[in-house]
Amino acid sequence: MLLVTEAPRTMPLPIRVVLLLLLAPTSLLAQLRIATWNTNGGARDGMSEVLSAIGIEEVNGFAKPLDVLSLQEQSGSETNTILALLNHLYGAGVYAAAPTPIDAVTAGGGLPGLIYNTQTIDLLGAVAFGEVNTSAQARSTLRYQLVPDGYGADAEFYLYSNHYKASSGSSNEARRDVEARAVRQDLDALGEGVAAILTGDFNLYDSAEPAYQTLLSSGPGQVFDPVDAAGDWHDDPAFKVVHTQSPTTTSLFGGQVTGGVDDRFDFQLVTGELLDEVGLDYWPGSYRTFGNNGTHQLSGDITTGTGASPEVLAALRMASDHLPVVVDYLLPPPLLAGDFNQDGRVDSADYSVWRTGFGVLYDHQDYEIWRANFGAVQAAASGYAAAPEPAAGVLLLLSSIVVGARRRG
Repeated sequence: MLLVTEAPRTMPLPIRVVLLLLLAPTSLLAQLRIATWNTNGGARDGMSEVLSAIGIEEVNGFAKPLDVLSLQEQSGSETNTILALLNHLYGAGVYAAAPTPIDAVTAGGGLPGLIYNTQTIDLLGAVAFGEVNTSAQARSTLRYQLVPDGYGADAEFYLYSNHYKASSGSSNEARRDVEARAVRQDLDALGEGVAAILTGDFNLYDSAEPAYQTLLSSGPGQVFDPVDAAGDWHDDPAFKVVHTQSPTTTSLFGGQVTGGVDDRFDFQLVTGELLDEVGLDYWPGSYRTFGNNGTHQLSGDITTGTGASPEVLAALRMASDHLPVVVDYLLPPPLLAGDFNQDGRVDSADYSVWRTGFGVLYDHQDYEIWRANFGAVQAAASGYAAAPEPAAGVLLLLSSIVVGARRRG
């Protein structure tokens, strides 16, 4: 069992990679901030403060508003109330809610939902799947196909939003495994090399549960826990930093689950494509339960800890009976045609690179591309995070360096 006693740290980088990062242009890097949150319905007191705080939280030298918010326990109208909060914070029309597929069904507790930043993310599609009945799934799984704005098909990724059957006991564990198998069947069918993020309220008590083992089993759609925190999560102080329910011991609104912070119910799991240091990638050290740094009392209110300001912790306690799980992902810049040295501009230096590599890496067609685009400059991606200070840039640029290696693979 891996004991988690503090927040995940950034993984050390090889010396060769660090040297490369120091030479790379930080201004071209982008970042996605993705959160999953079971809000137990729509907007209520404290939620706006939480969303704002997530947007200004600095992790690995970066802070930015959410790009994607995966939700659970939603109806269409409830999602729209949360959407209104985000657009009030950042401007009318900045965020949009994904439509709910007409075949999505629930046996209770609402459906998953999704809100995305229209300046940084394009929604390509949404589907619902899974058999919903009293012995199978409690509600449909929703799968969204997304792409960062300004990027091509090679940057597309899938985000699954799930709310698995709640409660302990073998029958509930069996139903959770039915849901997990449906997800794996769908994900396996997409094939090897697919970038996918599994988000939601999984209602798991430990990593030995069949559903969790199904999700992490080998195969084309195998997923991984970015913080590799396997064990018996329930009421174990070793896992305080990944616990997500409940932020309160006293009910503050109707239907709020109490009991204090002592369960890891909410997750973001990723396929290997997001861990290979190529293209869109998980940013090591960025996985966190928002507001939880492990200093709170086990089974106590989140306000007994120091994971955020007292005001934000109080807002988390009021807003829901789950804590959000927030993860940042690194995103290399879109390709600029003719920019052979990947410095963000097409100039004479690229001609030198072309000439050196002519006959091996490049041909006459590449020369014509360079000539046609001479003088072009990489535009900063709208809505993405600003460039970090150099120390943070060293960590951040890993993804942009390695992506060049496969451009002519």
